[in-house]
Amino acid sequence: MKIREFIIMPHTADPMGLIHKPGKGPNNRFDFKNKGNNRANEDTSDEAWELLGQKDPAIRKYVADLGLQNDQASVNKVVPMIDKARQSQINPSQIPQLKNLANKPADPQALRNILKIKGTPQAPEQFAKIMQARDRAEGRSRGYDVGKLINAISTGNYDPPVVLKLPSGNYVIGGRTRLYAALALNKPINVKVLEAAGVGIVTKQNATKDVHVGGEYMNVKKLKLAKENFADGKKKGKSRPGRVKRAGASCRGSVSSLRSKAKKYSGERGKMYHWCANMKSGRKKSK
Repeated sequence: MKIREFIIMPHTADPMGLIHKPGKGPNNRFDFKNKGNNRANEDTSDEAWELLGQKDPAIRKYVADLGLQNDQASVNKVVPMIDKARQSQINPSQIPQLKNLANKPADPQALRNILKIKGTPQAPEQFAKIMQARDRAEGRSRGYDVGKLINAISTGNYDPPVVLKLPSGNYVIGGRTRLYAALALNKPINVKVLEAAGVGIVTKQNATKDVHVGGEYMNVKKLKLAKENFADGKKKGKSRPGRVKRAGASCRGSVSSLRSKAKKYSGERGKMYHWCANMKSGRKKSK
């Protein structure tokens, strides 16, 4: 079977996320728009694939509990979760404490070398050399100058790395090299925090007639976790149970009755009936 060559036409380049480079020839005159920029050459879908493909048992259990697999359909569900994840700032001393930070054979040595140069005047130059040695050991070709990440962290022009917050600790999902760069510079860095207590994907086990498989739910009570500041452990946000009472609402009754009341009332009272219905519909049905 003969495979025809795929030719990129100029008028289709922009919808495909490509730029038209100067020069001769067909496909070699096009490249990705964001390749090699200071935002680490990674987008949300890259980090979604990272999450789904992790080997760490705790991360694999998290993925399995959400009914996800290492496939495109699951990536499409994870991308909105990462996009909606809250941001938090961590300081350099917290970076080495992150789990899954050195998850490849060349990572532990690279991390030790970075700790030796942390905050020194030579750190920017030495960081590039350390990362290049790490990439060679992994047989990895990035397609961009890893040394530019130093400028990205210094100026704040970067996509925040993604961290998964589980009861057993905080796990790096994507953006390790950005974390290494912040550690080398001895600078704080913003991260996106995926939380087990946050937005989840409804699976067959917890689906109801009101909330279908593949939808989203807020399931804080089931997982017995509270949102807190990543860096200092302080709880944040308003108390929902207190707001329900102050609004003159109640979580008593069935999901369908709560939804009816939510439509009936406007303002804060209606919002609280919606919240109560969402909380109930997110729970597992009792056997």
